[in-house]
Amino acid sequence: MTELELGDHRIVSLSGDPERIAEILHGVLIHEFLGSLYGVEIELGSDAVNLHRARDILSLAGDAPLHEVRTPAERVPSNCRQFSVVATALLRAAGVPARARCGFGAYFVPGQLEDHWVVEVWDAAVGRWRLVDAQADEIQRRAMSITVDVLDLPRDAFVVAGDAWLGHRSGTIDADRCGLTVLDEHGDWWIAANLIRDVASLLGVETRPWDVWGAMREPGEAIPDDDLSLYDRLAALSVGGLSGGTPSAADLDALAELVAGDDRLRIPDEVFNATRGRVEPLPRMGG
Repeated sequence: MTELELGDHRIVSLSGDPERIAEILHGVLIHEFLGSLYGVEIELGSDAVNLHRARDILSLAGDAPLHEVRTPAERVPSNCRQFSVVATALLRAAGVPARARCGFGAYFVPGQLEDHWVVEVWDAAVGRWRLVDAQADEIQRRAMSITVDVLDLPRDAFVVAGDAWLGHRSGTIDADRCGLTVLDEHGDWWIAANLIRDVASLLGVETRPWDVWGAMREPGEAIPDDDLSLYDRLAALSVGGLSGGTPSAADLDALAELVAGDDRLRIPDEVFNATRGRVEPLPRMGG
């Protein structure tokens, strides 16, 4: 999903600075739900927001260098996952280790953990992974009273799906707070689905927020007891066995083995698009 043409003239001059990458994307992409903040009306559920691959998303941004700011009406309709995957692609193209993470943001709706994607970037200067929200520009921060540092999110401000699951299981996170308020949907089934998406992303397949497969459940559907220990194992590996942590190379190897060996988790060639109610192909490297 993050493979780009490295000779693309629009990106050759971009640095690997996460702050600059986020700033550039604010002038290229626009969240489909937030057009009113920028004085434009955006069609919901467009073909653009259903694109998987970063290069396909950027193909809609025109031929001008990405650092040239587009007007809001010219920007590509997107969502948090699109911002995160394109930012990840641009950082990787600049030689910076980065990956898209699926989980929940605590800084949008008071008291709620909202479905969200961010970028996890390796900060070589301090020797740690940090979380960057590539979507939240100054306009959004003002409109939603976001006060956290979106370029270095605390791990309780953005809760990766594995931490959300482990918190739910230990009783420190209420599953009824986890989901998407605009849809009035929350619950352990949503955490579990995001956990599978986050694991797929860690393994290099950054699916859309509404791609459904395997052990993911219908809204409100009870999770079978047989699946609970599976989710526990996935969650622990996805955070390196430590709340607020990150997976090691050995954890990622174990995740890959677990996912490949279980039909409930195996990343398929086709997924169900829950927003369009149909099965669609899942692009892979070079496809």
